[in-house]
Amino acid sequence: MTKGGIFMSKNESVALRLLEDFRNGILSRSQVANLLQCSERAISRRVKKLRDQGIEDIKHGNYGNIPANRIEHSKRDQMLDLAKRLYYDFNMLHCLEKIHENHGLCTSYMTFHKWCREAGIAKRKQRRTSKSRVYRERMACEGLLLQMDGSHHRWNGKDEWCLIAMIDDATSEIPAARFFEGETTLGCTNVLRAVIEAKGVPQMIYTDQAGWAGGGPKRNGFSQFVRACKELDIRVIITSSAEAKGRIERAWRTTQDRLIPELRLAGITSMLDSNRYLDQVYVPKYWHVRNTVIARDSTSQYRPLQPHERRSLAVSPA
Repeated sequence: MTKGGIFMSKNESVALRLLEDFRNGILSRSQVANLLQCSERAISRRVKKLRDQGIEDIKHGNYGNIPANRIEHSKRDQMLDLAKRLYYDFNMLHCLEKIHENHGLCTSYMTFHKWCREAGIAKRKQRRTSKSRVYRERMACEGLLLQMDGSHHRWNGKDEWCLIAMIDDATSEIPAARFFEGETTLGCTNVLRAVIEAKGVPQMIYTDQAGWAGGGPKRNGFSQFVRACKELDIRVIITSSAEAKGRIERAWRTTQDRLIPELRLAGITSMLDSNRYLDQVYVPKYWHVRNTVIARDSTSQYRPLQPHERRSLAVSPA
């Protein structure tokens, strides 16, 4: 209780007035219970406490006590300092995960987000007008359809690279992803070769109208990548809509948001080290753990590469 009096909120003042009206016979027990949205037995109980203990009973029983789960100010200040100094370009959930993983400090996401919002360092998402869409059902088996695309970005903060990747439509697994100087036929073929070496030959590849896939006026109807896929009996499906290959487009949004600050935090600036981090940390320890699902059918549609098909992918590493 605060020294010098009891400070009540508006709701507590209203409750006190209604209970006094019931004690004075102005209102009935049922009327007061209806106004306070509680049972009549609760009204009788509160009136008895009010008579025996005075108006102090209007306050909650824990009023003036120190919460058992109160977080020390030093912990709050330490976490905010880390968020400002080391993780300033991380989103709030990613920042909280890194603080817990690297510094052993943890709290709930809502509490941490509230602290950051009050401190003015919360990273806000860009809100877009939502559109009603009917999402296409996933393929039943892994290896049946892989979406392929390239994302041009300043992944190391200064140089514009292209991240070429494939994502399995059935599981959202990323079987291969590599950084290259540009979105070239050589780079795409190397990614396809990495998929085949790791998983096997997929049935279909879904991509956009990029030049390496034979799209556009420059190489319409002619593509070394498509030729190699035909020799491997892989069907290449080309779409003109980015929404049609939404799984890999959403993967780019997540990857740009999380991978760029992680590379900065790790001090990685070269393409070689970035590819190593991608293969050893980001894809296996984050993406495959947090963003993949189990296919409806456990049968894999990947098939082994035959010896006579190896010449189709005879390209030098990028």
